[in-house]
Amino acid sequence: MAISHAQALLLLFVSIFFLPAALGTAIEFSNEPHHMYKGVVKVTKVEITPYPIKFHDNPIFKITAVTSENLTEPERILHVEFDSLRGNRNGAFYLRYYLCHKTKCPIEPGRPFEITLANVYAVQRDDHLSGEYKVSVFFYDWAAYPGSLDMHASFKFHASALAEFNNIPITDGVNVSEVEIWPFNVTVKDNPVFRIVAVTPKNISSSSTVSARMILEGSSELIPRYSRRGYRLCESTYYCPIVPGTFVLTFPHPYWMYTMKAGRYRVEVQIVNQNIPFHVSMNLVFWFRVSEA
Repeated sequence: MAISHAQALLLLFVSIFFLPAALGTAIEFSNEPHHMYKGVVKVTKVEITPYPIKFHDNPIFKITAVTSENLTEPERILHVEFDSLRGNRNGAFYLRYYLCHKTKCPIEPGRPFEITLANVYAVQRDDHLSGEYKVSVFFYDWAAYPGSLDMHASFKFHASALAEFNNIPITDGVNVSEVEIWPFNVTVKDNPVFRIVAVTPKNISSSSTVSARMILEGSSELIPRYSRRGYRLCESTYYCPIVPGTFVLTFPHPYWMYTMKAGRYRVEVQIVNQNIPFHVSMNLVFWFRVSEA
């Protein structure tokens, strides 16, 4: 059976949001040069589960590496630095472990080994990661420090793609519990996708549409007149027709044909039953910020 262009887009958006969480995502990394780095250990893979990292997720970082020498010293120190890049209100922090507490020792040449890190936000005041980070990972022999580094690698990741939102009360209406934006930290070159998680007490007709409108706050210019778009409900969710309980909407931003300007945007989203005049099942407002590239 052939599928429409909109259905194909929905499949793509759903795969972006759901597959990484189920499979773990391989992240780009580099074995970085350093005047103390001997080149003994090289990282071959970095994975984060789940990814993208959402609010209150407890991600697991798995680093796979291989060494050209025996690593037998029990007092080798693993040092992990999380440096804030942008959008991060928690600042930088670091973690330090005995290497053999995070992987099986001794480590033999040529055989891949894994370093697993969890509960990385335990050193912070907040119980979540937020923003964009660069992570530097290296380890060394404590007895010989400062001397040489056996491993020196880095990778970057984003955490928490949630937007600020308000449910506008409707009698027996839908209650939104979460709004996500992908990609995280939107720039003027991006075409963000919105994902809304909500709960409904009643059935929602498959003849309904999702109506979305974007407004650039603090500007006399309505982002342009085409800033409102309608999406068929069944092309925005797999839960169609929607029955009482939790459902998810996923759709591109309504200004997708144009280049956005930097600033703070307000997005108004409604679910409207086309067969019943003025019948609104969901009335939502959320905000996000767009920065220069």
